[in-house]
Amino acid sequence: MKIIITITFLVMYIVSVAQITYPIGGTLKNKDTKEPIIGATVFVVAPDSTLAGGAVSDGQGKFTVSLARGEYTLKINYLGLNPYVEPLRVWRDDYLGTLFLSENTEQLKGIEVQGQALQATVNGDTTSFNAQAYKTTQNANAGDLIEKMPGVQNTNGELKAQGEKVQQVLVDGKQFFGQDPKTALATLPAEVVDKIQIFDDQSEQSKASGVDDGTRIKTINIVTKINMRNGEFGRTYAGAGSDGRYSAGANVNMFRGDRRLSLLGQLNNINQQNFSTEDLLGVIGDNSGGGGGRGGRGPGGGGRPSSMSGFSAGGSENDFQVSTSNGITKTLAGGANYQDKWGSKVDVSGSYFINRGDNSAIKNTYQLYYLNEVNGQEYTEKDTTQSVSTNHKLNAKIVYKVNPKMSFFYVPSISVQQNNGASLLASSASKEAALINQLAQNFGSDLNALKMSNDLMFRLNGEKRGRSLFLQAKNDVDNTSGLNNLNSNNTSSTIEINQEGDLEETTNGWTAQVMYSEPIKDKGLGAYVSYTFENSQANTDKQIMSGITPISTGFLDTSLSSRYNNDWNTHSADLCFCKFDRNGGFVVRFKFEQALL
Repeated sequence: MKIIITITFLVMYIVSVAQITYPIGGTLKNKDTKEPIIGATVFVVAPDSTLAGGAVSDGQGKFTVSLARGEYTLKINYLGLNPYVEPLRVWRDDYLGTLFLSENTEQLKGIEVQGQALQATVNGDTTSFNAQAYKTTQNANAGDLIEKMPGVQNTNGELKAQGEKVQQVLVDGKQFFGQDPKTALATLPAEVVDKIQIFDDQSEQSKASGVDDGTRIKTINIVTKINMRNGEFGRTYAGAGSDGRYSAGANVNMFRGDRRLSLLGQLNNINQQNFSTEDLLGVIGDNSGGGGGRGGRGPGGGGRPSSMSGFSAGGSENDFQVSTSNGITKTLAGGANYQDKWGSKVDVSGSYFINRGDNSAIKNTYQLYYLNEVNGQEYTEKDTTQSVSTNHKLNAKIVYKVNPKMSFFYVPSISVQQNNGASLLASSASKEAALINQLAQNFGSDLNALKMSNDLMFRLNGEKRGRSLFLQAKNDVDNTSGLNNLNSNNTSSTIEINQEGDLEETTNGWTAQVMYSEPIKDKGLGAYVSYTFENSQANTDKQIMSGITPISTGFLDTSLSSRYNNDWNTHSADLCFCKFDRNGGFVVRFKFEQALL
């Protein structure tokens, strides 16, 4: 045991050291004019030619890149200047000082400036990348293109830009497939992209109210080529491999100015999905539970109850599901995105997405424990799981501008998830060919979840810039219901467990807000006062019936069952002074809140 603990500690230590990064910075200047170079592209390349990091120099010509320890090559490019290349060794935080780039000009029958296409420009807090400066394969999508740009990383399906998670992707300044960056980037071909803009956007409430509360959302805006904004384009693909593996998909985009329709579909059995899923039930990628135990005490993994006493107490839906973290998943998905302008006053956008995942896994375990030099104990286990999950997601945004000063905003969304699962566990423990105990456990579940939101907002702007009245009414509904059954039989115990569970969880919330803002002097300084009322009603009813037999419905197991409800009323008043500009900003906020249960 001591050896195992020591090895585990060393491995964890080595991994943690390898993940440490160090900021490497510098300042770029023109060698001839000594002026700072703004918008230069900085690349850091690893020895295997992969991009390790990147940045774009700011208004003072400064840049910073975070890198792990190692040997790299630093490359800097800027239009009209010679490329800067030098080896870079990273072992601690370092400032490279001022780096000078010399001008690259040549006189041919007059004066002609030659250089590479400008890769990036910086305007305030927006970094714009020129798509033509980055080469991609013929069938690349927008996601493939963006990953080649400095400061953008895609790790395990999570897209990050400038070190922050990208929360939304816009196309020509409008939402595209809601809050799902993965789907948006996989739908558009790379050849339709003109520019990629990365910036910190305001929250929906800030934009609707006209009051900047300091909340920022890392956003990527895809600017399409002008000649691609009227026409049809898309992509299809299909492939097959050994062991019956296959993958196929298609997407088509129909753009007619403000009216845009995008359709996509996907089918495969290689554990691949080009979309993000709102996991209401927590059944996707669930890694809870562990492996089997010696002596037939049985495993706790796969979403089944972890103890031989059956389900755990409390109202969690974890006892009502089968995990989909392992095995092979067959994916069938489809979606649509619609944008349009109805007349001169109404902007509409919305998307619908559906996907079905069929996951199956078989796990065989064999463990041999030596109790002494001669005798040993054997443990075998076979764990079979099957789970089918279906998800529907619909969201929309409607903006009605009555006149230049009055606007209505309506943002509805609904998500539905269904999960059916079954698992079978068989294990045995023996010593010297003699059976010690044997376990057979069957588990089945049926879960349903609904999440719905309706957000209605109204804004009235005053004659003076910064003066506005904002009203909001919002309703949120979360509902989870489920049925399950568990049968467990262990030969070392005379007790056979037969249980059935019934879960019902409902949360209903209401929010009402009124906000008034007023500018204070000039230069962006303002203040707002607001009042918010929130009501949240939660009800949970979890019933576990034990002792079920063919002739008896069993009894209510009070130690595993629970029932409770609460009703929260919250009153809050805010007084806030704020100022924001391209150089930063501040917020001074005073808040009073009263919560009643």
